[in-house]
Amino acid sequence: MKRFIVLNEGVVRVRKFHRRLGQSLVATIAALTATVAISTSASAGTNGPTVYDASGYKAYGIFLSYGDHIRVDDVYADGKSAVVVWNDPHLIERHCWDSNGSNNGYTDCNYNIREGDYVDYRVCLGDYGSGYIYPSTCGRSVYGYA
Repeated sequence: MKRFIVLNEGVVRVRKFHRRLGQSLVATIAALTATVAISTSASAGTNGPTVYDASGYKAYGIFLSYGDHIRVDDVYADGKSAVVVWNDPHLIERHCWDSNGSNNGYTDCNYNIREGDYVDYRVCLGDYGSGYIYPSTCGRSVYGYA
């Protein structure tokens, strides 16, 4: 009879151990799932590539996802200004101009773009005073994600 009681106690202990193990395993899986969900929901965007105007050497620009910055740099003294022409997800055309002369560093334009939205952009040359952009000077269109 004593053996049965010991055996029974052992069975009870094993069952309690398995129950605790199961509860611990469920808690661990839940914590890992929450961690993955949090880390993927706050993921950073993707910087866009550096692009050039149609000539390939007069101006360049880039989209930086951290802080939603567009940078444009006029690197050729021809009397024209460099401009990044970009479209937000609603296809509204916007401009970031470098109108302070050539070869003096980039101009940084800071925007507030909803995280996960794409930014389609290209670099052109234009006349800042009139706002006219010379279409034939525009380079290829690329994109990045905010």
